[in-house]
Amino acid sequence: MPPNILYNICRTFIRMKHFTVHSFEMMRKHYLLLPKLNDSQTRFATSVLVKRGLSVDARSATGLPKGGDGTVVHLDPEGFCWSAADITDHVLPIVPELVALPKERTSAKALWKKYLNVEVRPGGATIHPSTRVERGSLWKALRGSGLCGLTPDERTLIGLLFSKSERVNGLVTDFPTEGGEVKVVGHLQFYKSTLSGPEAARLLRSVDTRGTKNVYLPREGVLELERSASPSSREIAEAVVEMGEWCGFDLP
Repeated sequence: MPPNILYNICRTFIRMKHFTVHSFEMMRKHYLLLPKLNDSQTRFATSVLVKRGLSVDARSATGLPKGGDGTVVHLDPEGFCWSAADITDHVLPIVPELVALPKERTSAKALWKKYLNVEVRPGGATIHPSTRVERGSLWKALRGSGLCGLTPDERTLIGLLFSKSERVNGLVTDFPTEGGEVKVVGHLQFYKSTLSGPEAARLLRSVDTRGTKNVYLPREGVLELERSASPSSREIAEAVVEMGEWCGFDLP
């Protein structure tokens, strides 16, 4: 590995106190999990990667340079990028500057919408989490390989809602539960389960946590919360602080 790349990688892990890059190869594509990007972070990442000779396709971003005929990097402001080639040596060195950029101020309501949609109903709520990679065909590939792509910021907000609920229906667990329906993914066995809200929050697995018992979001991304309460303004503010550099947004 060239000395300059090694230096940048070392510098990256020294400077990232709350953010660690996670990457994986799935379905012949290389994925890197990034912070949920604001506009300035998206523009910065695109500009630097283009200067490195890559061709960048930034979803939901307009007026950005696309680069030349180099490796194509698909940059999603939701918080990840992917390519048919291994792009780690290109992306990793820019992460310290990326997370050092100022956060964008937004309202609590707008921030919630970036992570999930909540439909309040009598006796509870229905939530539709919006995750980076824990969805669709990637969900199935991740479960079948024993991996998890839920990021710490996603876990923080979703776990907060779980903890404010008496029960959560529609979860997927890697351990049997009473009345749980068996789901086989690849060679691994899971269960469609209902758990108490606090237990679901505690066992919810993320990319950097794994216990002897683990809870996952369902592939279809719909969960029913029973007897749920809305988090207080203080709880939301504390959650945003806990999300750290994984989220490029902050509250006023």
